[in-house]
Amino acid sequence: MTAIRSEAAAQPARVGHGGETTLSKTGGAARSVLDIRTWLHALRLLHFASYSHVREVGKLDRGDGVRIAPNASFHNGERIRLGEGTRIGEFDIVWAGNSTGRVTLGAYCLLAPHVTITASNYGTVQGTYPIDQPKIERDIVIGDGVWLGANVVVLAGVTIGDGAVVAAGAVVTKDLPPQCIAAGVPARVIGMRPTR
Repeated sequence: MTAIRSEAAAQPARVGHGGETTLSKTGGAARSVLDIRTWLHALRLLHFASYSHVREVGKLDRGDGVRIAPNASFHNGERIRLGEGTRIGEFDIVWAGNSTGRVTLGAYCLLAPHVTITASNYGTVQGTYPIDQPKIERDIVIGDGVWLGANVVVLAGVTIGDGAVVAAGAVVTKDLPPQCIAAGVPARVIGMRPTR
């Protein structure tokens, strides 16, 4: 019995996938280098880093304290400006145009999950498929302290004034004034933020 205890004490314990504890004679570092799961995980990380939206993050013009969810998507990051303290939520999409359309978010903006901001649109002239029509690119300017609720869509050419709040699910097709509360499809002003 004493020999069994001393042998077990010399072997490091580890917890398996099912929560069971097993004993192993090999060191953890050597074992993980040889484990195929380690290599598969490394390949998944490399694959994720190759996604275009991940590469675009490095091209963004970002102020201090900007926080971006790891699954947010950016397109043409060199034409996107994120002001100081702005927060980009889960699954948000911020796409500048392919040639001219810019997206500018002011300081301390808050984007809830699944917000889409796109500075380009396809044409809708009859007789030609939209995908075959040239893109129409226009700048988007979102002021300081703007809050965009979940699933908000902001289309090309829109300016949203400082401090505006846009309710969840709204589609912003026209400019919104500062300090307003907007909702609907298309978004319209339904009130103003209280002064206190």
